[in-house]
Amino acid sequence: GVAAASSRPSLFSFDLVISIAWFWRCDAPSAAELVVRALQLASSPRLIVVTDDVHWRRDAAAPFCPDAPPGTPPVRERELALYSYASLTLTICDEDRRSIAEELPRLAMRTLPYVVEPRTFGGGGEGGGGGGAPGGDDGGKPFPGWSDRTGLLYVGSFHGANLKAVRWLLLHVWPLLRAALPELTLHLCGAHQWREEAVAAGAAGVTAHGKQDDLSTLLRISRVLIAPVLIASGLSTKVFLAFEHHLPVVTSPLGTRGMMLHHDPAAVSIGRTAAQFVAATVRLYTNETLWRAQQLRAHAHAAHHLGTGRLQRELRRAVSQVMAPATHRTS
Repeated sequence: GVAAASSRPSLFSFDLVISIAWFWRCDAPSAAELVVRALQLASSPRLIVVTDDVHWRRDAAAPFCPDAPPGTPPVRERELALYSYASLTLTICDEDRRSIAEELPRLAMRTLPYVVEPRTFGGGGEGGGGGGAPGGDDGGKPFPGWSDRTGLLYVGSFHGANLKAVRWLLLHVWPLLRAALPELTLHLCGAHQWREEAVAAGAAGVTAHGKQDDLSTLLRISRVLIAPVLIASGLSTKVFLAFEHHLPVVTSPLGTRGMMLHHDPAAVSIGRTAAQFVAATVRLYTNETLWRAQQLRAHAHAAHHLGTGRLQRELRRAVSQVMAPATHRTS
């Protein structure tokens, strides 16, 4: 059998345990670390660790616990010890896998892709529908077209990486965007702190909504999602959120991690510098033909390369690899 780390039966009654690696707290071991402590008492079951980040790299750029007490083990030390014990480590993107391999070159690893499930495929919807075009939302309503949408949308919870991105957006990008499009508006969602950042930046035209339980309305009325990403770790789930809702995206190069865009780089718009980010946003926001083309390309890309079928195949291969008789831990 296979167990999730939170299962009630004894861990030793399973052949395989799969646990998620998170290191957001410094005052207590992560769930995966507690699993390892238990498994060290027996020769089985085997352990697969799933990680959605290279946590020590993100921690170095934007510390999880800046006030951690003296003697707290570094995230890097804890994280590498966890991966070293596991029979297999599954990363969320190839870039994270390569980063970990630089530290542990003999570690058994695979990439377990993030999944995008657009609200509906095919059907009449916006622009005439058929031929694999996005249809409507879960309630059956057609997705609004370019002319029925207005404003930009940013979504992000409050942590160090997003704080850097929001400050860069408000201080370096937004003034240039407003100069180019004086009536442009921006919705900031995900944390109440974004209101404080918008006020501190004196950002006119910005509405900060705080944490939202339901983003469906904003995803339907906004014309473009902007997702500046400044830290190279994990992936930008906000970009995948936009794909799910057929909302065209402008992001930075690091925002494309895990998206397999080598198949179709035009599925998103990319800006490396503030000036390039502004230019890409203005083009996408003001050009209906470009907006519609990117929406369709993103939809096709998600259908062919980011669906649940690929995830299921990779997970089966991972379990088969670990359960093979020759599988051993690296330490």
